Amino acid sequence: MSVANPLAQKVGQLSDAGSAGAGTVPLVAVSATRVLRNGDHLSRLFVAGALVASIAFFTVVVRISNDDPDYFTQRLVAKLDRNVDPIITGSTSKKSPPAMPVPLIERGAPTPQDYQVVSIYEGEATLATLDELFHVRVGSSLPGLGTITAIVPTKGGGRIATQAAVLTMSGG
Repeated sequence: MSVANPLAQKVGQLSDAGSAGAGTVPLVAVSATRVLRNGDHLSRLFVAGALVASIAFFTVVVRISNDDPDYFTQRLVAKLDRNVDPIITGSTSKKSPPAMPVPLIERGAPTPQDYQVVSIYEGEATLATLDELFHVRVGSSLPGLGTITAIVPTKGGGRIATQAAVLTMSGG
């Protein structure tokens, strides 16, 4: 002969009864309300104690978080191994290996014939060589051309005057 827990039996009966017409109200809230209204003394005491404990717990957590927002983070970091970096960067205490050597590629300075005018707009221009693009304005300095002295847009393109040459752009 087995003796069932009367509280579990009561909560089970109320849960079954509450599931039929609970609607949008959570089953736990309906069951707790019914236990408080219709339950025996032990059931009422248990549900009321759980309710008070929950409210007290969340009140304490909110109060601590308002007083010191970093309290819980500090507690977690204090439990970490001291060799761990608290900043989340993935850094470790190991030294990284030296950088792999790569050959330095040196290009010769371009000549004025190496430049091509790509576009001219509002006092600025874009010039190109086979290897690079340059965004320039009056006063800019380029290797092989020197300082840009004038940028003149025209209907069919434009011209760029430098210390070493005059570059033209024909529209097309």
